[in-house]
Amino acid sequence: HKRIGILASQTSHLFELHANALSQHGLKGVHLMDQQAAVDELIVLGMRGIVSQESDQALKKIVLNFANRGCDAIMLGCTELSLLADQRDFSLPIIDCLEAALIKAIRLI
Repeated sequence: HKRIGILASQTSHLFELHANALSQHGLKGVHLMDQQAAVDELIVLGMRGIVSQESDQALKKIVLNFANRGCDAIMLGCTELSLLADQRDFSLPIIDCLEAALIKAIRLI
């Protein structure tokens, strides 16, 4: 199975929202508990509209930790993380849930 690292809020992980959806398609969702505090901090920064070189580096470090643990891609499961991500600079492919939702919405119109 392909392993997808999930960056999302603690609540999303508690309800396994993304992991359940991925498993329906034969993919394994991976949540790194030791990275959750850093992810939550980035989500708060995104909510405040704070995008900086430091937040960019923190997100890249989290993605690298997922890569080092065998993930094939990263899912940005929180819209605030989309504000912080520059997908060209990551060590793994990025699945942006906000972008995917917008594309689907446009197709429905």
